[in-house]
Amino acid sequence: MRLLWMVWMLISASSKRFRPLTCGARMDEIPNDNGIAISRLQVDDLPALLQLSQSQGWSHTKRDWDNMLKTGKTFGHYETGDSKYGTNLISCAHFTEFGKDLASLGMVIVSQRFRNRGLATSLIRNVMDHNHKQHQSRPLGLIASTKAQPLYPRFGFDLTGEYILKLTRTGCSSTTPFEHDVDDQEVHVRPLGKPEDIQDIIRLDHESTGLDRGDVVRRLLESSEAVCVAEVRETETTMGWKPSIMGYGVAKRQGELLNIGPLIAPDSKIASVLCRELIAGHNDGPIRMDVFESQREFVKTITSTTTTSSHGLDFLQADRQALMIKWPSYEENSSARKLPGHRQVMFCPASQAWL
Repeated sequence: MRLLWMVWMLISASSKRFRPLTCGARMDEIPNDNGIAISRLQVDDLPALLQLSQSQGWSHTKRDWDNMLKTGKTFGHYETGDSKYGTNLISCAHFTEFGKDLASLGMVIVSQRFRNRGLATSLIRNVMDHNHKQHQSRPLGLIASTKAQPLYPRFGFDLTGEYILKLTRTGCSSTTPFEHDVDDQEVHVRPLGKPEDIQDIIRLDHESTGLDRGDVVRRLLESSEAVCVAEVRETETTMGWKPSIMGYGVAKRQGELLNIGPLIAPDSKIASVLCRELIAGHNDGPIRMDVFESQREFVKTITSTTTTSSHGLDFLQADRQALMIKWPSYEENSSARKLPGHRQVMFCPASQAWL
């Protein structure tokens, strides 16, 4: 009888400390050596993910999390606490697969109170194991802030030499018309609108990035604040000139913040026009744009050492983030370590979670 009483006490203590397995979202728990199981998170966990990210100062919205949950896999730790909400989500990490050529790790968040307990380590290793089981030869990429960059080499992630500048500004005084022609070229910048635009953008994105991320792009377009395309009269038919999309950009609203990306264009001049159109009229809040540092001419065009502007493209650098890759172990030869796609036409990544 005494033995049964002791067993009951141990079970009760455990249930108060850790979240029990429940239906739906908790069916995919993974044992973990820090005592808290890693859970595969589902759409039902969206409110908890939103609360966690917002509590740490991240700007992601409910729609952002919904898009990520539906295009990838999100993992996290739950802890049963004494808060009025009962059970707390205390960490998360997101994993997205882009076919066999590349996968991404992003949204690694640990609640301030639970840091330095190995939660981030267990999530990163879980995503690495997951990627390896799916495709042993697939690289895993991430975008790391300056502060986080020292964390990842111990997991086998290498610097690629490619950096992404986090650029910000407040408001925009641009009054440029929404439709615009670029110099004397037969290039026209306009808002998304034609029935065939979405498929053309997905095709262009695949050709440019070398990645199969059509579902991600489609969801970005559907949830965007603004989308611009640059088209050129490419082919003459019996019906006249047939335009072809050669660049596009997306602006996403995250509360008061306007976030630009992805941005793909054949050159910096067209990228600048797309950027101008995307931020035109956004006068009442901050704007963020992550830009590949290698696009030097574009960076020079849109940045400034002053905090005021008359033309609406003066961004200031807030951080220098690094693109890091964990390559398959057999690819020891650095010449074999090449990212897919045509990097020279990529100006802004889709997001930190989607590269």
